[in-house]
Amino acid sequence: MSGDSSMPGQANKGNIVELRGVSKYFKDKKGGILTAVDAVDVNVGRDQVLALVGESGSGKTTLGRMSVGLVDASKGDVLFDGKDIREYKRDDLWRRAQYLHQDPYSALDPYLTIGEILERPLRYLSDMRNRNQRKDSISMMMQAIGLSAMPANTRVARLSGGEKQRVLLARSFIMTPDFVAADEPTTMVDFIHRNEILALLRNLRDKLEPQCF
Repeated sequence: MSGDSSMPGQANKGNIVELRGVSKYFKDKKGGILTAVDAVDVNVGRDQVLALVGESGSGKTTLGRMSVGLVDASKGDVLFDGKDIREYKRDDLWRRAQYLHQDPYSALDPYLTIGEILERPLRYLSDMRNRNQRKDSISMMMQAIGLSAMPANTRVARLSGGEKQRVLLARSFIMTPDFVAADEPTTMVDFIHRNEILALLRNLRDKLEPQCF
């Protein structure tokens, strides 16, 4: 992905995420250089849902991963809430910024239960030390994603693709982040259930009010 964005990369107190002239290069198997992103500017406002549209391989995933600190930019600057993203401790950043994977089959451990999947961010990223509080949060989130009738000790391997995608959504939103980078969240869901996932994503966003990219 290259070129000028319609949103200039200038400091803006209204932005939660700013990508300023970011480029990302990878080495291929032969030692050559692959350009995934080339000098891109993107701003995400605090009350904004921003969609990036482009063909496969154009750099959308790389931009999303850079926006939450999963990938470092080769050139340029990434700011989160006005601060260089490299200055954040990972745990501090991921309390406020989450990445929603496009593939629930590879992103979720099939041997873990729904409860274990959702408890981990609460246990390791939040100050929620009380187990009963974590259970209550998990219960409320399972209700929000439409899985309240399913036991929390259900293993991921037993879930359908759509149910796995709902668990991914819940894992990203259970920390009530300020920002979520969603990487094509309906790609691995059959056509019939895509609108359901999009509606659920909008519902979670409206309830918790994070910005989405």
